[in-house]
Amino acid sequence: MEVDAPAVEDVAGEVKTKEEVKEEEKVEEKPKKIKKPARTIEVEEYYVKYKNFSYLHCEWRTEEELLRGDKRVTQKLKRFHQKRAQAANMFEFLEEDLFNPDYVEVDRVLDKAEHTEGATGKVTRNFLVKWKALPYEDATWELEEDVDPNKIKLYEEVNRIPPVKERDPFKGRKKPKASDWKKLEESPVYLNGNTLREYQLEGLNWLSFSWFNGRNCILADEMGLGKTIQSLTFIDSVHRVGIRGPFLVIAPLSTIPNWQREFETWTNLNVIVYHGSNASRTMLQEYEFFFKDSKGNMMKDIYKFNVLITTFEMIITDCMELREVPWRLCVIDEAHRLKNKNCKLLEGLRLLQLEHRVLLSGTPLQNNISELYSLLNFLEPTQFQSSEEFIRDFGDLKSDEQVTKLQALLKPMMLRRLKEDVEKSLAPKEETIVEVELTNMQKKYYRGILERNFSFLTKGNKTLRKHIFPFVSLLIIFISFD
Repeated sequence: MEVDAPAVEDVAGEVKTKEEVKEEEKVEEKPKKIKKPARTIEVEEYYVKYKNFSYLHCEWRTEEELLRGDKRVTQKLKRFHQKRAQAANMFEFLEEDLFNPDYVEVDRVLDKAEHTEGATGKVTRNFLVKWKALPYEDATWELEEDVDPNKIKLYEEVNRIPPVKERDPFKGRKKPKASDWKKLEESPVYLNGNTLREYQLEGLNWLSFSWFNGRNCILADEMGLGKTIQSLTFIDSVHRVGIRGPFLVIAPLSTIPNWQREFETWTNLNVIVYHGSNASRTMLQEYEFFFKDSKGNMMKDIYKFNVLITTFEMIITDCMELREVPWRLCVIDEAHRLKNKNCKLLEGLRLLQLEHRVLLSGTPLQNNISELYSLLNFLEPTQFQSSEEFIRDFGDLKSDEQVTKLQALLKPMMLRRLKEDVEKSLAPKEETIVEVELTNMQKKYYRGILERNFSFLTKGNKTLRKHIFPFVSLLIIFISFD
């Protein structure tokens, strides 16, 4: 349905008071002007988000103005009032922003377009912007003056096509010889002046040595020693020897923002996050995977990104798309998820082209030979081909000979350090309990929950009462255990 104004996507609102002052009435041939008193009129305005427009263009509109532009807005206003009525019952003391402030902060610039006006010759530049905390499918075209200049500069740097002699062919640049490896005696200085601790530098050297020698490995440091930092600096070190990528990082969804933030803090690598709806992933493949020539055609002989971060679920869902990429290096966080040799994740990973593999795990390997074999078989499938043979050799681990043999087998493949062994500067753990008093409004609701005062909690909303009863009952159980 075509409308005169943009279609309304979402509505928020509050009552605003406007003061209207009638114009002074002019009295002919009289020196004095008669002024009528000002009138105060309450006008309800709604804060509106338009479809296919960014949050930069949200604005206040009256219902009359909205109806003139989009006749379908009536249902959206009705849903808004219902939502506000329900939310106001229990949480009216919470003051929230109308939307997440990150929604108006530029995350990445994806594309640009130029338009020249025929009459004036004026050139207008627009940029396709992906906003922070929003998926790729919500990207919008914006005028140049509405986009962060630093993000535009970064976009131009990322989209600068490397010279032919510097390009990494599709089949990949050859890995350096093992004899070319050199131990780093001190930490390189990374972006923002960051440097590695001594034990982290040792971990970087070990990861680099394993890569030069073609040995897949497990970094099993205790949680808190910086496995993420060691891994991303290792990827950066591979990039510095002339291999642009592509590199793959697979991690749980909850840790993806941390991986992205640390990459941006420590390195200048072009990092993308592959996640979201099918529409977002399709858009990411279109704008982030390959460079484009002057005619807009994709140059599939070279990848634009250096590092792709994704989740375990995406490996299962999109393994057919990701298998087309010749991954030069793969880092898998929380690798204990691979201990089940029959899981779908392992099936998806086996379809990928992975030149080098690094597993991260903060938990020590359990005395479960089947799970250990699953990890080792994924790391070195040619070395560990038979599960029956492996279980026969180490099945019960009861003899000292079996334990010694297994330790010798794992030593070149796994590095594990504990905090107490490497991080001497950590102070003893201290726990401080700070008691905070409830606010008056919180006390009212706390008392209402204890006394099962549903009339107070729902404030006359009968439809909410049946939904809040089990919630309040559960809260009472928790409070009784407190």
